[in-house]
Amino acid sequence: MILWWPVAFGLGILGYFSLPTQPTSGHIIATTVIALLFCLRRMRSRFNVSSLAILAFCCGIFVTHVRTVLTDTVMIDQRIKSFHFTGVVADVDYTQRGVRLLIQLKNRPEVYERLQTIRLSLRPDLRVSGIGAEIKGEANLLPFGGIMSESGYNFRRVAYFQGVNATGQLLTFEEIGHHQGQFDLILKGIRWRITDTIMTQFLPDQDIGGIMAALVTGVRGSISNSTRQAFTDAGLAHLLAISGLHLSLIAGFIFLLIRRGLSLSMHLAERYDLKKVAACLTVPFLLFYLLISGVGIPALRAFLMILLAMLAIVLDRNPLSMRLVCFAASVILLIYPESLLSASFQLSFAAVVALIGVYENGWRPFKNWVDRGSFIRKIILYIAGIIATTLIASFATTPFTIAIFQRFSLQGVLGNLVAIPMTGFIIMPLIVLFLLLMPVRLEFLVTPFLKSAIQILITVSHSVASLPGAAIIMPEQPPIFLALFVIGGIWFCLWQQRWRYLGVVPMTLAFFCLKLTSDLKIVIPEREQAIYGFDGERAFCLGCGESGFGQEMFLRQVGCYQLDHLKEGAITMPVGKLKLFLAVEKVPKRHLQTHCAQGDYLLSPRSIGYACSDMGKVLDRSNVQRQGTIIAHIKQDKLEITTSCKLQGCRPWSERKCCVLNASLMRENGKL
Repeated sequence: MILWWPVAFGLGILGYFSLPTQPTSGHIIATTVIALLFCLRRMRSRFNVSSLAILAFCCGIFVTHVRTVLTDTVMIDQRIKSFHFTGVVADVDYTQRGVRLLIQLKNRPEVYERLQTIRLSLRPDLRVSGIGAEIKGEANLLPFGGIMSESGYNFRRVAYFQGVNATGQLLTFEEIGHHQGQFDLILKGIRWRITDTIMTQFLPDQDIGGIMAALVTGVRGSISNSTRQAFTDAGLAHLLAISGLHLSLIAGFIFLLIRRGLSLSMHLAERYDLKKVAACLTVPFLLFYLLISGVGIPALRAFLMILLAMLAIVLDRNPLSMRLVCFAASVILLIYPESLLSASFQLSFAAVVALIGVYENGWRPFKNWVDRGSFIRKIILYIAGIIATTLIASFATTPFTIAIFQRFSLQGVLGNLVAIPMTGFIIMPLIVLFLLLMPVRLEFLVTPFLKSAIQILITVSHSVASLPGAAIIMPEQPPIFLALFVIGGIWFCLWQQRWRYLGVVPMTLAFFCLKLTSDLKIVIPEREQAIYGFDGERAFCLGCGESGFGQEMFLRQVGCYQLDHLKEGAITMPVGKLKLFLAVEKVPKRHLQTHCAQGDYLLSPRSIGYACSDMGKVLDRSNVQRQGTIIAHIKQDKLEITTSCKLQGCRPWSERKCCVLNASLMRENGKL
């Protein structure tokens, strides 16, 4: 049951976030208490397992609700111009467009007293001295946007749990001091200085410096879009996110370095078990690396697992076990229940659960074969291990990458055959030396070697990404696809008995649920005077620029590589069986009346409803203002409408208009 506890706990978290409205604390507490009493009542019953599962499910709901209530981040809903403030720079994030600052507010206008933390983009001509700088400035603040598609990223929910009230642009500022004393600021300051040193050492090679920073501090914003996409298409994106691979490589290198170094002393070798001593001394180094890397979910998962593995070495127990994953998942979900919905959590745990599920018993015969043979067998096993690990991890994570990112790669094995040995034997040991030499300002001694190794890694990624099948784009998938795969995968990996193979059935069925083409749809975004559409053959847009975030998101939704920019400001076009009128520019009233009489639907980010007597045919600015982004799926001879507010529901992180809309709908349903 211990292995299934985080599964039931996670289902409770998922159930909580799936609720359309915020539950009351009284209902949550009552449900959890009833589940606890029910479990205690059936403690000695043979059905106790089911009652424990119910309790774990209710505990997941309870913990998530407590986390939500205690966070209590105020999210702004309207733009705030000329916001004057005094605050402390809590973090610095490098991006392709410049630098973003995380500001902890100290003084602000009284009407905005509840605002605590804001994220501001810094103009290229402005620069702060570093984390901890106290600044006085002026900014324009913007609310975080709503959800743009059924599987879209929920910016507001993520910002809510990060404690960030608003985003925006820093206009002017002056430094008035430096804030000291807070441990988190000191730690982030060290991380920022390391990142700044790396970027300075590796100039003018932006990509090399960006990848080096990503490997050390987890800051990936300086990597160019082309190189980042090449790593993704080559199946090497996991190298750019500090994860179990990096911590395992560093742990192995430090463990070996300490153990071999201490064994040089005959006195120590005879008196102490150096294997256990090395296990204990490795943990502080890993903790430091975890802290300067930003404590991402994959890195935290790896640290917790390695921590238990080192403890297992000290206690003479098996360090490789599914219980390690269970422990790491339970701790992370208990502290950060919202992380369950993040791509980093899902991909990280999918890969490690699959690897341990296969290797826990299946790798033993191969290890015995190597132990009885020569060094050649070790080389063969190492190469086979990389291939097998890549195949297993790729199979486990591919459904998630399809569902989340709408793309996957078939060339991961080829890229990892070169990249993993290069990273493990050359780059990560050099990084350890780089960090050890930084305090004495001798890091330049290893910089040329790191540059050459990382450049080879970049070359490999671009070469593999250019091969056929390296980047396959898919449209948005139905929820049943990922649900079936997860059910089958968990069943297969957690059970040890023969019925574990029944998990293959739902995993196979999942791939039969794959959608190869997108539904016909029209999207009216909330923050653009534009219209996006997919007519079954091409993706197109009216009124959009040459590039932008909205275009990238829409192309991912429909699984297309390019977007046709229509020059017309207003156009009548058939989509499916419907005749649609789309307009992004002002249209005379008489023309609107004609289209209203002759067409099936009229769609526009402008106000056009005044010209049409049948408002059931119109989706315009008034709909967008009340409900957020409009997603219109074309089904036979009608439109099925999904809105940003419908996807958000009425939760603490939702836009206020969504709660107003939800309340009015509930009143209408009550009247009916």
